[in-house]
Amino acid sequence: VPRLLKDAAKSAVRKAARHGRLGAGRRMVETAALSSGLGYLSNWLVEEACFGAQYIRERRRDPSAEAAHRRKWKRQSANAVLGYGAAYALATVGMALGTVVKPGWGTIVGGAAGDLVGILLL
Repeated sequence: VPRLLKDAAKSAVRKAARHGRLGAGRRMVETAALSSGLGYLSNWLVEEACFGAQYIRERRRDPSAEAAHRRKWKRQSANAVLGYGAAYALATVGMALGTVVKPGWGTIVGGAAGDLVGILLL
């Protein structure tokens, strides 16, 4: 659990002091993936629960259109998986690249930029 709650910026500074910027950037891929994975997973699960509640509510209102409601839920879920997956992957890469540029602040800015690009793409 401590690895899941790690402060990525401080970890990047420590890694840069030990391994240099390029070595720290390479090692930050795993650290960034672990430290941000829990947040993305929890956001996705909450969104899926909201989609499920919406499906149940719509099915009760109009039982004759259940197939259409199911298709809508599948489309929403697929978009959520792709969006969160892209944001997670690009944020992880962004943290690593930001660490190469400036360990600490660069890690945070790179992660935020990668997250934003992932969201805007999908």
